[in-house]
Amino acid sequence: MRKPFHLRDSEIRLLKPIAGGHTQQEAAKLLGISESTASTHADNIRAQMNLPKLEAAAALAMVMGYFSVHDVIFKFKDPNLLPWSEYPRKP
Repeated sequence: MRKPFHLRDSEIRLLKPIAGGHTQQEAAKLLGISESTASTHADNIRAQMNLPKLEAAAALAMVMGYFSVHDVIFKFKDPNLLPWSEYPRKP
């Protein structure tokens, strides 16, 4: 499938933790980049995709195949906190 947006690898890497519930600042820290660099990537992503929110851009990019749910860096480390967890739930 042809992808309509020309997202750079660095921009896609930023979207993976955003899709998992991280803030832009948290994503920058996880990726080892400065907040200024993350902000520049975010501005480029929003401009290209014509979306006001980075979270919406992350969701759209995932649906369009730029990355899969398996690539997402989730904020919740405890699987029991995830709504679709297959692990036994604590009572």
